[in-house]
Amino acid sequence: MPPIRSALRGNGRTPAWLLNLRSRPEAVVQLRREVRKVRAREAAGAEYERLWRMVVAAYPGYAAYLEWVGHALPVVVLEPLREAA
Repeated sequence: MPPIRSALRGNGRTPAWLLNLRSRPEAVVQLRREVRKVRAREAAGAEYERLWRMVVAAYPGYAAYLEWVGHALPVVVLEPLREAA
């Protein structure tokens, strides 16, 4: 799954969807036609840096957006959960 970034138009508030994932990290997501159970977690350290570069490579405007908001934007990793047998 691709990393997802969190921002709310630069106003400094945390989006509700991220607050929800922080309190209950297990979720169901749909990417195109595929539906998956996932566990969300926020990237940190070297992983954050690597994933942030991927986000900026996909949309270079995020580099300027980051400068505009003046703080790091969370990057969320969605890890697929295995179905219980």
